[in-house]
Amino acid sequence: METPKDQHSDFNEQVSSPSFTHSPVMVDEVLSYVSIAPKGLVVDVTVGLGGHSSAILESIEGSKLLGMDRDLRALEIAESRLSQQFAGRYRLALARFSDLTAEVNRLEGEDFIADGPRVSAVFADLGVSSMQFDDPERGFSIRSDGPLDMRMGPTTSNLTAGEIVNRASFDELVSLFQTQDEPHAKRIAGSIVRSRPIETTFQLAELVEKAVPFHFRKGHIHPATRIFQALRIEVNDEANELDSLLSQALDLVMPGGVIVVLSYHSGEDRVVKDRFLEASTGGCRCPKALGCVCGAISRGAVLTRGAKLPKKTETETNIRSRSARLRAFQISGGE
Repeated sequence: METPKDQHSDFNEQVSSPSFTHSPVMVDEVLSYVSIAPKGLVVDVTVGLGGHSSAILESIEGSKLLGMDRDLRALEIAESRLSQQFAGRYRLALARFSDLTAEVNRLEGEDFIADGPRVSAVFADLGVSSMQFDDPERGFSIRSDGPLDMRMGPTTSNLTAGEIVNRASFDELVSLFQTQDEPHAKRIAGSIVRSRPIETTFQLAELVEKAVPFHFRKGHIHPATRIFQALRIEVNDEANELDSLLSQALDLVMPGGVIVVLSYHSGEDRVVKDRFLEASTGGCRCPKALGCVCGAISRGAVLTRGAKLPKKTETETNIRSRSARLRAFQISGGE
């Protein structure tokens, strides 16, 4: 079914490579928040294939952008795409979230940013990219057979999902699976320990499916979904990386600037929500009836009342947008 074109529909078109396609999520919504920031450096910490970055550079006149990603292949594709239209207006870096401040500081003294790297906005699109998910060799997908890898940055990380599955103790596996609220963590961990070695994604998915009670094997969500998610988060240290990103972004972004985050599961969204709320109140816990008497200082305002969801027209054409949740925060000050 044909969907209506909107203001920035060019950037809702699929970004193609020889083996996969990618549709950046909630582009118009992201732009609506990034565009209110004062002039400065926009940092896209998940540049991926360059979809959101292209939209930002195209839509915000005179903008400069630093694109970061853990995946060298993604950066190569982003470079190829951005160089065609935005030469001189961006820099790319192979880096983790926790490298944000260091990568911004590397731009100090460059002609790229005449007035210094004053950060006006930080944008993050969390989770696995389409390129990573669609490549069986990366080991992210339950539906495609491949090695148990799950590293977002194969060149910058050594730990793989296979190492966790085949080396972790029963108790360690149970604890890991319970972080994703897996109700059958003990049954699954026991089955894994008894079945080692486990080499592929299909082996693991089938083992998990057999380990859970029969009536949990039916439905739209595969029984191994939480297990794969828990392993991916552990392999890539996603919880600590997200915490570091939010802390650094709150310190880096200039007055009036914004932080925009797209998340795809409740755990990530909850972390973003809580950090933005804490920043908006300054950590105040005083009863509302009394007003603040603890001297807490707000760092800015939450711009989204609840998480902003994708439009129905987008979820109908881009299945991976269906679980997206957007939250935005604006730093105090500015004009």
